[in-house]
Amino acid sequence: MASRALSRIARTFTTSSPSLLPRSKPQPTPFACAKRFGNYEILVPPSVCPTPVALIPRRGVPEHIARPDYAETGKPTEWSGEIYINDELDVEGVRKACGLARKILWMAGELCKPGATTDHIDRALHDVIVGENAYPSPLNYMGFPRSVCTSVNNIIAHGIPNSRPLKNGDIINVDVTVYLGGYHGDTSATFLVGDADAQGRDLVECTKESLQRAIDVCGPGVELREIGRTIRWVCVDVRCSGRNLSSAGLFDRESVWDSPFDGWFVN
Repeated sequence: MASRALSRIARTFTTSSPSLLPRSKPQPTPFACAKRFGNYEILVPPSVCPTPVALIPRRGVPEHIARPDYAETGKPTEWSGEIYINDELDVEGVRKACGLARKILWMAGELCKPGATTDHIDRALHDVIVGENAYPSPLNYMGFPRSVCTSVNNIIAHGIPNSRPLKNGDIINVDVTVYLGGYHGDTSATFLVGDADAQGRDLVECTKESLQRAIDVCGPGVELREIGRTIRWVCVDVRCSGRNLSSAGLFDRESVWDSPFDGWFVN
């Protein structure tokens, strides 16, 4: 009798005491309210890439357009370890490829408006790139399924374009890289979508200043690490966070590292 009574008391206490009830996991809020980084929609899987990468169809490229070595297999040639010094012909080839990439990048900025999907942006830029007889470098690089990279809000880099409409207040980084005449031209910029908050605007201005300061420090005899040091100095000074930069393009094996940012890296 005493045992059954204690059992009833235990069951009653367990099921009626709020402090002992199983607690449900907190649900993520759709907007971050971090004091430092402002208010914006946090993107998390599977919203980042709702369709498995292997099932995303690649856009077609006309047969007459020259392709990089990985275009069919998705696997770039292994780096030999040699640091190649460009001659004047190489520099001119890179300049032409980068000039085309820059022109298309500013077209991308015009498309980054509330309601536009990143998939639409990718399709439009793909058509322009192949219309210029160039190959969109990201396409099938290590299996990447799209022609440009679109990284929205907390996505650090290499975001895959999808059907999510851009929203007022988003910020979006677009990577445009083209393969033209045997050379890759690699560009990137971050754009404000509609009316971004003060933190978003400050972040974009910080990255612009970092880029310009990094370009200014480049020159013969300057060590690569000076680029990272310069970027870090600007970022710390205005309280932004850095990211990895490629020193000579998407496919060069030398990299300049700055401090990491806490976000999703989609690739």
